[in-house]
Amino acid sequence: MNKTMSKSQKKGLVIIILFLLICLMAVAYMTFSTNLKITAKGNLSGTWGIQITDINTNKITGDASNITPPSFTATSATFNCNFVQLGDSIEYTVKITNTGTIDASLSSLVLNYDENDSIKFTTSGFYVGDIVEAGDSRILNVKAEYVKATSSVLEATLTVDLQYEQAGTPELTPSTVSGKVYYNNTPCAKCLVTIYKDCEALYETTTDAEGNYTLTNVNPGNYSLYGTKDYYGTQQIITVTSDPFNSDIYITEGVTTPVCTS
Repeated sequence: MNKTMSKSQKKGLVIIILFLLICLMAVAYMTFSTNLKITAKGNLSGTWGIQITDINTNKITGDASNITPPSFTATSATFNCNFVQLGDSIEYTVKITNTGTIDASLSSLVLNYDENDSIKFTTSGFYVGDIVEAGDSRILNVKAEYVKATSSVLEATLTVDLQYEQAGTPELTPSTVSGKVYYNNTPCAKCLVTIYKDCEALYETTTDAEGNYTLTNVNPGNYSLYGTKDYYGTQQIITVTSDPFNSDIYITEGVTTPVCTS
């Protein structure tokens, strides 16, 4: 007897295996999953390091249980649990640690989930405006409870979105960038002066009759300052703070520095 499987038999076996996997995934009864997504914003002067460092199942009431153990990465935590009867609940503690050198403040905490009157989701212990100091940790409590009977199979998804900003840092105010443009060492009238960020022109002006230029309301940051005359141009990297910034630009005929280099 030839025991070698034909191509059609192998194909059929693969289809059967895939079908069984799909069935196993569909068996997850009354489950929910939670993701904690963390992003940072602000003017950073140090190391930014907010991350989830631990998750524990803190309390189980009734017949609630974990389908799989809670798991997490630096920026997300996932829970899968079962409920059997009214009153069942399960609570978790999520440890969030500031491993960086910058104090962080929770700027947003949003619960996103499908409408479902049978399952109630709540968080506590960590609120908008709370600060996680460098080297410190905070605990976010997450609770899911079965509060209303239903005849249908429950499938619920909860997402907790967390956003942070640097704590205790005053916002930098826009500044003025000014100076004089020279073309072949002569003051350049009507020369174009542009400030670029990531190859995008953000601020632009032309010089007056004496070659002077002024760009106002420039937000603090790192930029490319570019002056052009008759298709020739020169670039310099500048750092703008809240203080006025002054820089002269020297353009040489026949010499052009590209705005963007790859």
